[in-house]
Amino acid sequence: MAGEYAFPHDRIQQAAFGLMDTLTLQKVHLSIAQYLETQAEMESHLLDCVYHYTAALDRISDPQQLIKVGQLNLRTTRLMAIFIWRWCISFKR
Repeated sequence: MAGEYAFPHDRIQQAAFGLMDTLTLQKVHLSIAQYLETQAEMESHLLDCVYHYTAALDRISDPQQLIKVGQLNLRTTRLMAIFIWRWCISFKR
């Protein structure tokens, strides 16, 4: 990703995001989500991708893209439910 930034600590990332106005921050979230979606290992970044798309919803005007974001949210929710169910079953044993 051109101009790629990596933050060694969450607090540094939060501080950088805190310096941005809302419009810029939403654009950054949208860029990050779109980048994550193009990665070969997108499944391992699904939760991050959905987080960034959700944070950028006000910047998405294309109905097809909104549908795609909704589908990603649904997929993430289903995967989380399966994980939680399996964890509960293993905990009960």
